[in-house]
Amino acid sequence: MRRFGLVPLAALLMLVAACQDAGQITQPVSMTTSGFTQPIPSTDVSPVDPTTMDDCVNDRWDQFGFTNQDQCERFVETGQDSR
Repeated sequence: MRRFGLVPLAALLMLVAACQDAGQITQPVSMTTSGFTQPIPSTDVSPVDPTTMDDCVNDRWDQFGFTNQDQCERFVETGQDSR
């Protein structure tokens, strides 16, 4: 009978980060060597696309990769991407 050891912590952290990036984990994950008890700091990930007009004001349109605010607002209204 073959026994498998514990997954190295670095590999587990990479897996958690990949799942968070893919949107599969929405709550902070907690881990210690003895179990899942302490929170791992999560990074604040901005949405990929704006969802409201407020996302497009005060130069926030730039974080979504739009050239200007009007382009961002048009995307929110129509869903058509012109980036």
